[in-house]
Amino acid sequence: MAQETGLTQVSDIGFPEFTAKLVTDVFDALISANLLQMEAYAELVSQLSKDLSVFINTTKDDITGDMVLDVLEKLLPNGEGGTKATKNSSEKITTEEAAELNDKLSTIDEDDQQVRPIEFVGDTEIKDVFEQLLDAVRIRLAANKYAALEKMAQMGMLRLVVENGLIETKLFFSARTYESDSSKATQYTKKKTSAGARVGGFMSFVAGGASARKSTLKVTTGEQKSYSSNSTYGNIMGKVQLNFKTDYMPLNTKDA
Repeated sequence: MAQETGLTQVSDIGFPEFTAKLVTDVFDALISANLLQMEAYAELVSQLSKDLSVFINTTKDDITGDMVLDVLEKLLPNGEGGTKATKNSSEKITTEEAAELNDKLSTIDEDDQQVRPIEFVGDTEIKDVFEQLLDAVRIRLAANKYAALEKMAQMGMLRLVVENGLIETKLFFSARTYESDSSKATQYTKKKTSAGARVGGFMSFVAGGASARKSTLKVTTGEQKSYSSNSTYGNIMGKVQLNFKTDYMPLNTKDA
């Protein structure tokens, strides 16, 4: 009976279902990851299908202030680790600084047209061209991003692939049953005899009579003990080990 109960409990744990779900979930996760990589590359190609000027206009607002400040600290330093390019600065851009700004912030689209909004000249107060300066830096950084995306696209799709792997499930199960019965009976018997005298008037001097009384006490006690113990332990373990590698999948191949 105990053995059948244990086997029934093993069946109730659902070990085959657990193993099947583990394998299915692992493969579903791998397929989902592959689809995400393909979607990311499709988005990259979609961005590169835009003209440079369109890409810049749609992405330059995503350039953070810290990124712009980092560029200005290099192009227009104040000698103290910061930049003299502030909104209300009356300092002037020197001829050398203007030439470097035009060189570093130069951005040309496919039609050889200047994307940057202004040509910087020397002896110009920074406050007069501050907004154009910020815009030119954002345009240059957006153009750099476009160039980086182009290089990534030329390399092909970066993939994270599984080289090999291991899917393992384990079931630990143990059952223990203990039963015990005991009974005990005790019998106690006590007998008692008592003597009595019978006296009657004058005749008591002549003849005497005696009587005896007997009694028996019999007690029977019974004790019965029963013990029963049943323990069942079950544990399911799952393990997934996948070894990944990265590679590039070229989209265009040419015959040598």
